[in-house]
Amino acid sequence: MRTESLNGVILGQGLTNGSLAVETANDYFPGGTGEGQVHVFGLDDPSSPPSSFATDQWLAGSRDRLVAAVTAAAFPYGPEKQLRRIDLHPGGYLREGPRNHQRC
Repeated sequence: MRTESLNGVILGQGLTNGSLAVETANDYFPGGTGEGQVHVFGLDDPSSPPSSFATDQWLAGSRDRLVAAVTAAAFPYGPEKQLRRIDLHPGGYLREGPRNHQRC
């Protein structure tokens, strides 16, 4: 069992087989003055320290060892979605994957 305490507004969470990712911010949005953070807690070893990284994107979900954050950016012909993939390795190790751009 693992117990953690976080400051700020909890914006979202994602659960994988070995990690829990929780997004927090100082406001109800992650960008700008919200100063979003994603905290990743390894579930295999409750005493392991969490990993975290700053983000201005929304935590959209998780699958296996993958967390995706999405943001909409202005685009001349409509909004554009940008997916940022983060590999969550056992113990909370993070690695950013390629970005995928899509028009809405």
